[in-house]
Amino acid sequence: MRRGVIEIARHRLGMRLHLLGLRVHEWHLGRSLTRRSRAGALLDRVDLMLAAGVPAAGGGWLLAAVLF
Repeated sequence: MRRGVIEIARHRLGMRLHLLGLRVHEWHLGRSLTRRSRAGALLDRVDLMLAAGVPAAGGGWLLAAVLF
């Protein structure tokens, strides 16, 4: 039974995100950011510093979530 398109649930190991009833894991976010940044840089739609910085910031956020 789905409650909505996006559902955020509390779990003892951290928050759980579900889109359309499917669980979204952290690596999905990283893969999506990396692919979109790379595509934007290759098509010359995104500055190279931004294309490198966005995945790096996402990785830093994930690392901080694990360490703290």
